[in-house]
Amino acid sequence: MTYRELMEKQTKETSIAIDKQTFDIVASQKALAQTFETGFDRINGTLNMSFSEVSNQLGYMTATFSSGLGRIAHSLERMSNDICKRLDNPYLIAAHEQYTIARNRYSKGLFVEALESVGVALDKDKTYYMSWFLLGEIYLLGANEFGNVIDLDAAIDALKKALRYIHPDIGTNEEAGLIAARIWFYLGLARFNKYKDLSFQGQGVEAKTTIEEAVQAFEESYGYSKDILEARYNVARCKALMGNTKGALYDLEIVMTEDRNYCLKVFCDSDFDSMHDDCIKLIERMKHFAFVEAEIKYNKVKNLVENLESMGGSFTEAIPSKFIESIPYFDVLDYNVEFGSMLGRIETYYPDRS
Repeated sequence: MTYRELMEKQTKETSIAIDKQTFDIVASQKALAQTFETGFDRINGTLNMSFSEVSNQLGYMTATFSSGLGRIAHSLERMSNDICKRLDNPYLIAAHEQYTIARNRYSKGLFVEALESVGVALDKDKTYYMSWFLLGEIYLLGANEFGNVIDLDAAIDALKKALRYIHPDIGTNEEAGLIAARIWFYLGLARFNKYKDLSFQGQGVEAKTTIEEAVQAFEESYGYSKDILEARYNVARCKALMGNTKGALYDLEIVMTEDRNYCLKVFCDSDFDSMHDDCIKLIERMKHFAFVEAEIKYNKVKNLVENLESMGGSFTEAIPSKFIESIPYFDVLDYNVEFGSMLGRIETYYPDRS
């Protein structure tokens, strides 16, 4: 049994629960309800996914990551069409036609048939990096209840070829850089999954080299597009597994600052189990800085309200009777926004002094 098969078995049999201590520190139920319209159960199910579900769920890991990949997917399609319009090359046009067929089959979960079409596309033009990218994606994510074509070595090889052939366009085309960001991300994912397989099989030396290569791929991805926070998160995940706690915390703080949902995701990810207490301390520290900023705004609101009341006015909006640091992190962030908004509105409550 490979690591992939083990994880598929485990994720079908178990579910991950975030302990009460984490909820008390990170988010109240109210904050969670505001963050996730469908409730935390949906998010927990998304994060606790088997390898066979990655293809469908990858874009829903976080809101930021989803929008980042959406932008890149649009760029990918637009650039592939522009290439065919720009070049009067019948071989490239024929390759693109087969690529389009393969992409459509892949989207329907017809992985074997998609491999056949992308193979024809590469026969038409072996330098068309869109075909190599799709081939790598199929070998990396191509598994469902009807079959499994996952081959990590083949995925790595195809994705490396995609990077080779897209490289000449990167310096002159922004769209190419965004596509490269996505290719590097999938290459990192393929290498990470291979690392897991090697570790599970006890091949420590090869595993160490592979996870180092995964870090490099994820860092390249994030370097090309800061929209792909998931790449930076995976850098942290690799560092955690390599025992580099300090480095992992540095990367986690970046992604948590940009998208607070990672404060929850990190506790759903068993790869960070050894850093549980460190992650709690990181969030506590982030919460402290956020609280200091929010407390300043809170005190300003209270003073303005007191001044308003002394002038015979009244502020009808609800203000907490006290604001203490022991509340969860998400709630501190929400209050910080709300207090700032109140400061912008409160003058409208003052009596007309004209």
